[in-house]
Amino acid sequence: MQPISHKERRYLEKWKVIRENKWRYVFVHGVLFSSLPTGLLIYFFNIRFVMSQFDLSRFIIELVVFSVAGIGWGYMEYKARDKRFKQVYPLQKE
Repeated sequence: MQPISHKERRYLEKWKVIRENKWRYVFVHGVLFSSLPTGLLIYFFNIRFVMSQFDLSRFIIELVVFSVAGIGWGYMEYKARDKRFKQVYPLQKE
């Protein structure tokens, strides 16, 4: 196995702290950073940014649907990063 770079070592140390709070990571990265901005953009593009077409109930439904999808996305992202961490980190000497 090849030695890891300084950048990779910093990432592993950072991930070791982040991985302790899985659901915070899922919420922040899956819901807040991914799905809510996407849901907002899609909704406003669908109404073509005309506020007279704004429908609060449809808006709330879309936000809920995208939030649930974001939880799934964040969880999958967490699992993929954590799998990589588990493959690499045990091989390193602390």
